[in-house]
Amino acid sequence: MDIARVRESIDATGLRFSALSQSLRDKRALDRAFLERLFEAFPSGDALAMVEDQESEDEGEEEVFGDDRAPDRYDHVELPKGVNSAVLVRQDLRELLKDQRFNPEGRRLGRLTGAKAGLALAQAQSRVQVIEAEIQVDLANAIETLRDRGDFTEYAEGASPPLADPDLVTVGEQTDYGTVRYFRLFPEEFAALHAKRDERRRVADEGLRAVLGLLGESGTDGAEAR
Repeated sequence: MDIARVRESIDATGLRFSALSQSLRDKRALDRAFLERLFEAFPSGDALAMVEDQESEDEGEEEVFGDDRAPDRYDHVELPKGVNSAVLVRQDLRELLKDQRFNPEGRRLGRLTGAKAGLALAQAQSRVQVIEAEIQVDLANAIETLRDRGDFTEYAEGASPPLADPDLVTVGEQTDYGTVRYFRLFPEEFAALHAKRDERRRVADEGLRAVLGLLGESGTDGAEAR
């Protein structure tokens, strides 16, 4: 047996074990320092709640809504006619409840239904915001594609272009010399962009239906939200 090689192997193993131990100690120290700063900032116990929420984010959402979070729970709720849900969903909850188009009867939310409605609306708003950002990227790419091949209609300064087809994405671009170029983005070529518009409407509809559904359940969960 080569004693020298055995000693080298033992030394190398010891160094790796030492490095691993130091790494674990460093991590514990960082975690401890983080928690100390967190508890200094939130001495009332909110820090602990924040840590627990971070560790079980998905479970926390289920605890708030339980079975109520199922997307089809409020599919039966009808949205007001003639409203653009993608625009209406941008309002905060108080503004939404004051909107006569959305809540003509002036119904109010209770404490629990109000918390659930706020969560449903916030979730819809965040998803709509992401989808709209993706649409802007797709629009910019589409305009570059159409411009490069000269696929647009250019109108003189002050000219009135025809009314846009509501089922067609139409984008205008002001040129440096005052004319306006109109790009028509047909679904046959830009299917992904049109699909995202549909998704935005669906997500907004789901959020607003949830708020309306919870309005119908209000009055059974304690004090009203002011």
